[in-house]
Amino acid sequence: MQSWGSMSFANEKLTLIDVGGLGGLQEHWKPFIADICPIVFEPNTEQAALIRPAIEAINGGKVMEFALAHAECTMDLNITKSLGCTSLLKPNDNLLNRYSISGAFQVEKTIPVDCVRYDSLFSQDLVPQPDAIKIDVQGFEYQVLLGFGGLLENCLGIQLEAHLLPIYHDQKLLNDLVDLLYLFELSPRKIVPVNHFDGDIVEVDIWFTANKQKISKLDSNGRRKLDIILKAWEIEGHRDIFHVNSWG
Repeated sequence: MQSWGSMSFANEKLTLIDVGGLGGLQEHWKPFIADICPIVFEPNTEQAALIRPAIEAINGGKVMEFALAHAECTMDLNITKSLGCTSLLKPNDNLLNRYSISGAFQVEKTIPVDCVRYDSLFSQDLVPQPDAIKIDVQGFEYQVLLGFGGLLENCLGIQLEAHLLPIYHDQKLLNDLVDLLYLFELSPRKIVPVNHFDGDIVEVDIWFTANKQKISKLDSNGRRKLDIILKAWEIEGHRDIFHVNSWG
């Protein structure tokens, strides 16, 4: 496996860490292919093989067959009838049975997968410092974020799927994710409901980017990378809404 310490483009390109890479790179990144280096984590061997040729053709991109987590361990991956509902957590049937989507969460088999912390891979020089992170791991987002550890201090943007209600057992909810990322000067900037629950808002896509305080500490390279992230995610830059004389 390649070492990142000697890769000169690792600093020049925006490093995108895609956790749960089913289907490959998201469409909104494709106009910025020349500017990014994607590292995709997909523990399902069959799915990893499908996306590997396209990912590894991009600026040294890699597909890694690890499940990221908060600890080094082996866990059961619950493969569901709809692959997009597959998770390291068990579906919460008591909640899901209220909705027409419940059949998609039917567990068809479980397979053991190796779990690893991202910062452990980083300490071995097997992965680079993340600039942007996308996580779609069906309720396991909080644990994955914990595994990045202090590397989140230099992260500029994070895209997550999150839930207002627990569709999996033992999952953390949206407010837990907001509280965690606030510690790393990452603020919620955009939120879009996902209409999978018969009109109820249960699931959302949410984007975080560096807050004003974090931006003030960035060098020119960091600001350039943040600008790419904002354009890809169609998020406006920060601006002051009120001023000192707004209140008369």
